[in-house]
Amino acid sequence: MNITNPPLDPHPRYADSLVGHAPVVEHLKAAHKAGRLPHGLLFTGEKGLGKATLAHQLARALLTDSMEYLGEKRPVPLTSTDHLLRAGNHPDFIVLEKAADEKGKMPKDISVEKARSVVHFFSQTSLEDNWRIAVIDSVDDLPSKGANTLLKVLEEPPHKCLLILISQNLESVLPTLRSRTQIIQFSALSEKETESLFEEKQMKDAPFLASVSAGRPGLGLMINDLGGRSFYEAFLNVMKDISVQDLRSTHAFIETFVLKNTELDPEIAWFSFADFLNHWVAHRVILEQKNKGQSLLSKRSPDQWVESWFSIQETLKTTHVFSLDKKQTLLCIFHELAGLHQR
Repeated sequence: MNITNPPLDPHPRYADSLVGHAPVVEHLKAAHKAGRLPHGLLFTGEKGLGKATLAHQLARALLTDSMEYLGEKRPVPLTSTDHLLRAGNHPDFIVLEKAADEKGKMPKDISVEKARSVVHFFSQTSLEDNWRIAVIDSVDDLPSKGANTLLKVLEEPPHKCLLILISQNLESVLPTLRSRTQIIQFSALSEKETESLFEEKQMKDAPFLASVSAGRPGLGLMINDLGGRSFYEAFLNVMKDISVQDLRSTHAFIETFVLKNTELDPEIAWFSFADFLNHWVAHRVILEQKNKGQSLLSKRSPDQWVESWFSIQETLKTTHVFSLDKKQTLLCIFHELAGLHQR
């Protein structure tokens, strides 16, 4: 496939700086300065807030002994350490995450074997008595057996070792991991902060993307990759149609922006839209709770929206696990959403 416009941020390791989260940055700086940086950190909050970006920048700051500059723009030109980190080849830093294989297929989770590799990684000695750092992005994708494997590192941490766990759902993290790590909650950015980040990336339509990102830069990047304003307006038109039980526009929308998106790899487009849809429905739940079911788009209760959100989650998960037909899955989901607007 000819991907004319690859995503602007292919991986958090390429980020030059961090926008927002000043309290978190200052907390980490102070803890390091006082010699109290924990061996385990658990970054939690909604997807797309910058948790992985800060994890990578924290690793860089520790490995280059430059914690005072944490979150600030990288110097130009890049150092040899920067090049190693960007290439994913630094001997004292590893990242565990789901990644598509050579056929473009995304695995269902992070394997237990990969979790065991973290224990082995920390059993080795740093070349120059440097930090050894591992990031799990995200621990939500780790089976319970794999998550339990990490306990050995947290219970018997080696010298200058740091394990950073990233989670979108704190309640899903094993209590044993939560109790042995310092939990750091990430909050949404302001619209101004989000817009400044997009402008720094020289993104087209930065003000619009910031306005629909809900303080999550990752969501704005996702919307941009799926088609930007055209995608978002088409989605809202679909939602307007299905609010009156008209699903004719869903077919063209699914084909154009998800299954045959000319800008993205098919797997990336699928997972990006699934993430966007999860966010949109969750945001709708919040709106319905505020409006007590009296909004223009719904005459059903917030509880019914929550039930449908869980139903959509299960449908997406089942489709991925059993490699079901993606178009049929999305049509089923839109039928579910159309059912929300009855009466």
